[in-house]
Amino acid sequence: MNDRNVGLGGLLRKYRLNTGVTQRQLAELSTLSERAIRDLESGRARFPRRDTVRLLADALRLGETGRAALEAAAQRHPIGAGPAQLPSLPPAARIDALIGRESERKSLIELLSAGSQRWITLVGLGGVGKTTLAREVATGIHEEGFSVAWIPPIDDDATTEPDSNGSLLGKALLRSDFDLDGVLRSIGAPDTVLIVDGHDATRSPAHPIVALLRQCPHLRVLVTSRAPYNVPGECVFPLGPLALPTLSEEADLPRLAQVPSVRLLLMHLRKMRPGFQLHNNATVVAALCRQLDGLPAAVQISAEWSLIHSPEQLLAQLTNDPFRVISAPEAQRTGFDIHESVRSALATLEPGVHKAIIKLADETSAWSVDDLVKMMRTSSYEAARVVHSLLVLGLIRHSEADDSRFTLLNLVRQVQLEIGGSFIGRSRRHIS
Repeated sequence: MNDRNVGLGGLLRKYRLNTGVTQRQLAELSTLSERAIRDLESGRARFPRRDTVRLLADALRLGETGRAALEAAAQRHPIGAGPAQLPSLPPAARIDALIGRESERKSLIELLSAGSQRWITLVGLGGVGKTTLAREVATGIHEEGFSVAWIPPIDDDATTEPDSNGSLLGKALLRSDFDLDGVLRSIGAPDTVLIVDGHDATRSPAHPIVALLRQCPHLRVLVTSRAPYNVPGECVFPLGPLALPTLSEEADLPRLAQVPSVRLLLMHLRKMRPGFQLHNNATVVAALCRQLDGLPAAVQISAEWSLIHSPEQLLAQLTNDPFRVISAPEAQRTGFDIHESVRSALATLEPGVHKAIIKLADETSAWSVDDLVKMMRTSSYEAARVVHSLLVLGLIRHSEADDSRFTLLNLVRQVQLEIGGSFIGRSRRHIS
């Protein structure tokens, strides 16, 4: 254990004692686990993420000097450092902190480090947190000694159609601020990872990625997309919404406070309503998480409205008109539209899969594959294939009470009910 790690644990303990809170109280205030606090103070946790440090500093109400000291004690080395001059990694998330994705982050880093999977596609519904997770994976894989190059999404006016020379990825590679030569020089080494954010399979062909992998045999690529490419060699990594609280967890305050969707909602609510306490609002917080499907973007945006609406009022509005509450306030609008994201996801479905959505829109309770066989009057194989597709795309989730049963996301049900029994139409082009 080096001096830096000892310094971080001691410094955190000093600030906590000065504030007069226990480890358990600090865990609740910061939305971290009590075990995480213990591990940090003891030095068992070596290098916390910057989001973790920020959450601790916020919970301890540290001033500028204390915050800077805590961040310095937690720093391993600058992100930009590495064996090659690659594009800078994206800044760490400031609002959409990584909560409840620890196992996914660890798995992706392990897969990329081992090199057994050279192309991984991180798949999920828009707003589920693919970019936030990829950002954390980029930081983690760099700390493992890998060079990391990041290609961000390109402007909307350049993403409508691929050009004759390749694809949207080709356009991104030609950005003036992207050091393509530096990337290609470094790719010859066995320690380079290219992360392509927002190269969506629903509107971009796969061949530029395939060409890069063939040209550079040591390269590993992580792509974020709303759908898989379904090409040989691709490893699909589905990312679903955050876990929701069960009824038993709702009745047990310490357990409820550790449910990922609850942790995220509390973090955002406390930005708008400092001092917001879970023990006075357990039922409404659990209900809000369920109405929002545990979708990180929906959780964040709805919490912004708590500046003018009470949690009870938010819940009533979510029940009556969810998409009005999860549309960002005009002053903070980012251009991301959850309603359009869900509608676009439905538009990419094969007719047989969309037919299942139409059937499931009327089902408010959990259902099984056997139930879907009866609803669609189809074979067990076909029903299982449909369920698999919907899970990969993040339109359904496992039931919190029974892993063999499933539920349609509330927001997906709402959009389908608006559409009615008709199909939106399959807009996805064939990808080879």
